[in-house]
Amino acid sequence: MTSQKEIKHIEISGESINVYKKEIQSLTSKFDLNLKQLSKLLNKPLTKINNIIHQEKIDLTDHEKENIQHKSAMLHYGLSGIEAKERAQIILDTLAQEFDLSLMNISKLLDVSEKELLNFKENIPIERNLELNICVNIIMLNFTLHQNFL
Repeated sequence: MTSQKEIKHIEISGESINVYKKEIQSLTSKFDLNLKQLSKLLNKPLTKINNIIHQEKIDLTDHEKENIQHKSAMLHYGLSGIEAKERAQIILDTLAQEFDLSLMNISKLLDVSEKELLNFKENIPIERNLELNICVNIIMLNFTLHQNFL
């Protein structure tokens, strides 16, 4: 028995392939990206991106399809739809839940007082430089905790 998930490749064509073509074409035109840049953003080989654009049929796993749809939606709508501070607050809440961290734990990791972090979390005005420091450090903490080093 193997513990690896079975990867299922699905051939898509016709209307289905057009959805992915439109997503890629929309990203390239809206953000002035070339296909090489887009392949890096989507973490897909350039040949696969070219196949989506130029082929009538392609093989994509469910994971690949979800990845393209999710990243495309986030780039189109997610980054401009939420203020930076609100995004950092969401990441803060997510880190607390995901890693079972208290506000005190996180404040120590960020090197700010628990009261300052609580004020940030509850939208109580704090000094702009402190707010910036908290935002950047929350993002870096999130990045650090989600790295897989092997």
